[in-house]
Amino acid sequence: MTVRGNHLQCDGRNNCAACSSYTWSNNIEQPMRYYYCKYCNTDILCKLGAAVNYDYEEEGIIVKIIKCNKCGEPLAERVWPKVKEVKI
Repeated sequence: MTVRGNHLQCDGRNNCAACSSYTWSNNIEQPMRYYYCKYCNTDILCKLGAAVNYDYEEEGIIVKIIKCNKCGEPLAERVWPKVKEVKI
């Protein structure tokens, strides 16, 4: 995870020419989802910096899988900034 000055920075910014917003502040209005690769320890802020694959199941259902461009492993979704859990 690359956090600089309370800003989340996209680790795929050097490989992605389509995105100009590669830094998120921690005081955004609503939490936003990004992708994390636990094998490469990288954060990717949008789908343009990741590999999108489609898998077809036997029933004919199409499943979209978002994978890391470096290692090819599926990415996990995370939320920025981290939302504090409220216990009731």
